[in-house]
Amino acid sequence: MNDFLETPTAQDAPKQQSNVPWTARVEYKSGKVPEGFAAAAIPDQAKAGFSYFDKEAKQRVSLGAFTATIVAMTSGVHGTVPDGDRYINYWSNLVFDTRDQLIEVSRSGDPVVKIATGIYNKMKQDLPDGVGYCKVAICYIHETMQFSSFNLTSALEHSIKEAIGTATGKKAGQINLFNLFELSTRFWAFRFNGAFEKRTKDGYHWQDKGDMFFYPVLTAGIVTAEKFDFLPGLRLDVEAYVDVFQRKLGIASKPAQSEKQSYTEPPANGFENLVEPMGAITDWGVGEGETVDFPKNW
Repeated sequence: MNDFLETPTAQDAPKQQSNVPWTARVEYKSGKVPEGFAAAAIPDQAKAGFSYFDKEAKQRVSLGAFTATIVAMTSGVHGTVPDGDRYINYWSNLVFDTRDQLIEVSRSGDPVVKIATGIYNKMKQDLPDGVGYCKVAICYIHETMQFSSFNLTSALEHSIKEAIGTATGKKAGQINLFNLFELSTRFWAFRFNGAFEKRTKDGYHWQDKGDMFFYPVLTAGIVTAEKFDFLPGLRLDVEAYVDVFQRKLGIASKPAQSEKQSYTEPPANGFENLVEPMGAITDWGVGEGETVDFPKNW
């Protein structure tokens, strides 16, 4: 088997209900634990793990084991700031490239207040402490059939990079998540089976000293559009969302999937004739004329 998942679920593709195509915003908490309590701590005690807020049930739902296919990498502004006995949330639209796409930052309240619009580097110094740049992976969760966004905390990003690095024989530091999307018929997926590792803030294995953080143990592999034919459409939904928001803010967006470089744009007549430019993935340490060996046993 060369695919990360055996059973296609194309008939269960999520339905778009608004301009924002994803319906769940998944958060990961690493459950910071002080040194004196870390040795005996377990994830449940530290409230570590994945969860999302269910608007219909009006409650937070924990995610156990799941497999998430990444269809796009985006960026935005995110943060929560204490204000007396309450918290103020800040968020923005998502973009593919913060260098030349506009971000509109909003603040929670009644009514919601828009506090800034512009290029991130020109506005970041005016944002409140605790509010800033955030990478956001847009994923399809196969077990729950949800199209979801994942704000990448340092712990989650590190774990995803480690998993992809293990699958490709590269170090986590060589993996650039924004450069995964030159592929248009294969998508990286990560699988969480409910296990955690105790790490330091910087991602090193915790050695009984300092604060401890729970990092999710992930594995990574390739999911193909041949089996899950709705995945390319989900990617296009994300592109449409970015484009609509950019036009709303007064600028036409360009198709881009990278903070450094754009991926090969899908042809108008479909994906069947698209050639995968494998040699261009320089951030995986792949040189010109070389290829990436994808895992064969997923």
